[in-house]
Amino acid sequence: GIVNRVFAKDDFEDGWRALAAQLAAGPTIAYRYIKDNINRAVDGDLVECMDQEVTYHLHCGRTEDHLEASKAFVEKRPPVFHGR
Repeated sequence: GIVNRVFAKDDFEDGWRALAAQLAAGPTIAYRYIKDNINRAVDGDLVECMDQEVTYHLHCGRTEDHLEASKAFVEKRPPVFHGR
């Protein structure tokens, strides 16, 4: 597997909790679709994978979280996601 974070023994608890909080505060709908796209790509047909990715992209674009991300970008502030 790929290691993208390493925590010192004494910082492990705080480190994984901060990472979990960061992920939970993110665009969870988009995360779900990204995970599905990655899992599907392992053994899936390229055309079917691309079609599904387009579908997911359209679904994400219709979420409240997408609107919030766009507004936050324009307003130069961090987005606040709600999983909707």
